[in-house]
Amino acid sequence: MSTKAAHPQGFTDEIVQRRVHRERDQYLQHITKEKVLAIASSRRPGLSCGYFKEPKRGSYNLCCFVEFGDGQRWVIRIPLAPCLASGTRSKLEREIATMQLIAEKTTIPLPKIYGYQLGDDSYPLSSFIILEYVNGRTLSALELESLSVDAQKRLYTSLADIYIQLRRLTFPSIGCLTRGSSGVEVLKQTASIDLNMQDLEGLRPSEIQKRYGQVGVLSSAMDYTTMLLNLADNALLHTRSRILEQDQGEDVLYHHHLFRRFVTEA
Repeated sequence: MSTKAAHPQGFTDEIVQRRVHRERDQYLQHITKEKVLAIASSRRPGLSCGYFKEPKRGSYNLCCFVEFGDGQRWVIRIPLAPCLASGTRSKLEREIATMQLIAEKTTIPLPKIYGYQLGDDSYPLSSFIILEYVNGRTLSALELESLSVDAQKRLYTSLADIYIQLRRLTFPSIGCLTRGSSGVEVLKQTASIDLNMQDLEGLRPSEIQKRYGQVGVLSSAMDYTTMLLNLADNALLHTRSRILEQDQGEDVLYHHHLFRRFVTEA
C-alpha cells in the first residue's frame, strides 16, 4: 500500500526507532485496499465503494478515504500497533470516549462516528474507527493575514468558543477518559507521546506512574507535576545517550536540574 507520511515523532534511541519503523512498515503491508473496502462494504451492504484519495499515514494511524456510490464519504482510521506501546484497543477506547463526551457535553463540531471495532493487536485491522469525512485545509499564516477583519474575528471567536467549552469540562482526577459504568470517566492512567516513546524504548515509565494515585490516575496537580519531573529524570538517566562531548553533557545536565528547580520552586 502506498502511503504519504506526515513527519514522524522522533525517538531518542535510533536503534529502537529503526526497529519500530521496520515493524510498522511490515504491518502496513497487510492493510490492503481490498481489506479496507471490505470493511466499508460490510457496514453498508449493497453499495459500491472505492478510494477517492490516497491513504495517508501519520505517526500512529493510517487513514483510508472511502466514497460510496451515493456520495457519502468516510475516513477509516487504523491505529498502527507497532507504534503504540499500550496497544490499539486502549488507544481507540480513549479517543472514542473523549469524542463521545465532547459531543454530549458541548456544541464543538466533531466528525460523526459511524462505527468502530476494538480488537487485539495480533493482526492488522483488528481495531479501527470509521469517521465522517470532513473536507478542510490547513490555514497558513499568510492566508490568515489575508483574511478580512470580519473573517478573522469569526475565526478567533469560534476558536475561543471551543477553548471555553473544553475548559468547562472538569474532572475529579487526572488521567485518560474511558467509558465506565457511570458514563465517561477518568479511569486510566495518563498517556502521552513522551510516555509512549519511553515505553517503546524499554524505559518502563509505568513503574513511575504506579507510584502516584490509583493505577496511575492522579488526584492532584502536584502529583502530576512531580510524576512528569520523575519521568524526565527517567529519560535522562536511562535513554541511550546521544551526547558525545563532556561540555555537551554538562550543559544538558545543568539545564535539566535548572528546569526542575524552576518548577519545584514556582
